[in-house]
Amino acid sequence: MGLPLEGVRVLDLGVVLAGPQAALMLGDLGAEVIRVESTQHFPPQTRGVFAHPTKESIMASIPSAGGYPMREAGERPWNRFPWFNTTARNKKSMTVDLKKPRGRELFLRLAALGLPDVQCHFVGLDPALAAAVVEDTARYLFDEGDVIEDGDTVPAADGGKWPCLREEALVDPPRDVIDVTPPAPYARR
Repeated sequence: MGLPLEGVRVLDLGVVLAGPQAALMLGDLGAEVIRVESTQHFPPQTRGVFAHPTKESIMASIPSAGGYPMREAGERPWNRFPWFNTTARNKKSMTVDLKKPRGRELFLRLAALGLPDVQCHFVGLDPALAAAVVEDTARYLFDEGDVIEDGDTVPAADGGKWPCLREEALVDPPRDVIDVTPPAPYARR
């Protein structure tokens, strides 16, 4: 039996510890986690205060901040920094410049699953119910493929069926969106 998140891809763009730590836990549950780092900005929170620390700065640091193995930074200190090694296990890694068109294109290709986004616009409805319907719909698409058509309905946790509307995303990148619509009086367009 596999892990619960096998087959799920997570792009980790986290810089401070909470994001990389959350992505680490998803990797522990079987997700394919790809750490995406900038080629233009050095992340001191997870790669070290300095790209090339001096021996003096390492010796003056507390172990959690400068605790390189054997107090030696090595040839590639950013890969030996303790917080990096704490949060980078179970992850693939890449660097990209998201400010350049080619970098954005590569990132978006990596993020694409070929499935539509799922969204729900509502007012006065329990957010947990809307989130459950969106999650169930996304899981169904992940398992079955892009099979929901405009006008189809999806089951809701309240026992009802909510209609779906296929649309083009209003913001880049261009992609299909399935808008799951709750019943009146909760629907909002």
